Amino acid sequence: MVFVMDYKIPEVTVVVPVYNGESFIDDCIGFIRAQTFLDYEIIIVVDRRSSDDLLQKVREISKTVPDCRVIIQDDDKRLGGARNLGLDNALGRLIWFMDVDDLVSPYFLEEMVSIQKNTSADFVCCNFVYAGPDDRKMRDFPKEECTLSVMNSDQALYGRANEQFPVTTWSKVFVKKFLIDNDLHFNDTMSEDIYHTYKAILSADEVVYYSRPMYGYRKHSDSITCNEKYRDIRGQDEISAYDFLESMLSDRGDMNVLLRRRFALIRMRASSHMTYSAYLKYAKSEICKELYTTNLKSPASLEGSWHRYMPRTYYLAIRLFCRLVYYRYGRPFIKVRREPDIGGKSK
Repeated sequence: MVFVMDYKIPEVTVVVPVYNGESFIDDCIGFIRAQTFLDYEIIIVVDRRSSDDLLQKVREISKTVPDCRVIIQDDDKRLGGARNLGLDNALGRLIWFMDVDDLVSPYFLEEMVSIQKNTSADFVCCNFVYAGPDDRKMRDFPKEECTLSVMNSDQALYGRANEQFPVTTWSKVFVKKFLIDNDLHFNDTMSEDIYHTYKAILSADEVVYYSRPMYGYRKHSDSITCNEKYRDIRGQDEISAYDFLESMLSDRGDMNVLLRRRFALIRMRASSHMTYSAYLKYAKSEICKELYTTNLKSPASLEGSWHRYMPRTYYLAIRLFCRLVYYRYGRPFIKVRREPDIGGKSK
């Protein structure tokens, strides 16, 4: 006699990588369970190197939360490796990678899944806001103020290079088959989002950007991106990511000129993530000089020239701008009413 289990495959798999996240995991699961869209499973990927009581905590959670699984990450491949484990074990048609220490709108899955179903998008990306360490609730933004931009691969590449939609993985819902068929796994670096997003764009037939902020990126002292000891690694990893991407995009014809200029500026901005001494070493290097001469000298880029000839004031100015303006709590990544200039269709 053969027994067939009547198990419904979930529409979405929510992958939550966690390292030393015991203090955030209850909030994270609460945000997921508050979703108005209910057809999902949760995979919590726990880094075994965690030094808090995280593993015991998530095992208790998995016993009380329906459709919640725990996977132990034994390798040392950090966030990228954890996301890969979640992807490889996911059952859902769609994949969402949520970070454990962030906030999310209760309508995130409902709206993102609906957009994907009503288009042919390989992935959907939404806007987000910068949240403070003590924020406990996602700010709500009226739907009528938002736009929906449908793009092909070239349009998405242009839009992303001009920072007209986020590079972050957690702001996206992907079709699992699309990720698997194109071997879109994550690298083991601190810039894994950059590699993954651009490779996904290059593999996609259709991408959708939704201008409504649906996710809250919570900045706090315990996060890796805010940790002082990782600053140099983060900056160098981002620079290396755009070095790699530039080599990948050498066959894009006229667009390659635009991309090389944009990537050069992004690398200069990324270098400001580093400590002052590491930044100054990079700014005065022959590599950076060649970057400016090849991509930004003709026609002259004001920002590129500032970085090249006055690196000290550039560093101070961009650090101050990021602290007071760019990362200001409650600030959307993109203005909600703004339509990206990507040549795509808007709805």
